Amino acid sequence: LGDLPGHLVTAPAIGAGSAAMRSAATGRAPQNWSLRPTQPPRASVEQKAAVQAECVYRTGQRVSHPRFGEGIVISSQINGGDEEVSVIFQEAGPKKLMAGFANLTILG
Repeated sequence: LGDLPGHLVTAPAIGAGSAAMRSAATGRAPQNWSLRPTQPPRASVEQKAAVQAECVYRTGQRVSHPRFGEGIVISSQINGGDEEVSVIFQEAGPKKLMAGFANLTILG
């Protein structure tokens, strides 16, 4: 909006957004806005190890599913209190399964 002439940009007269709109029209950020993007905190090595320790299925394990047949685990992670297991099955192809519902059997 900073590239537009000021007479073409109008701000609403009411609401919390009006000050922000005026600031956008002038090209200046409001003082309470942070100009730095925020990022979620990264998991530490210890946290990753703790999550990995909870996983039952490991990359490279051979598993069997009652419907999809035999496959190989390509990844596994804890998700919402359950383990999400990605498996490539010989016949059914790639699938993402929740271990609590999938009824997978580890073959070796």
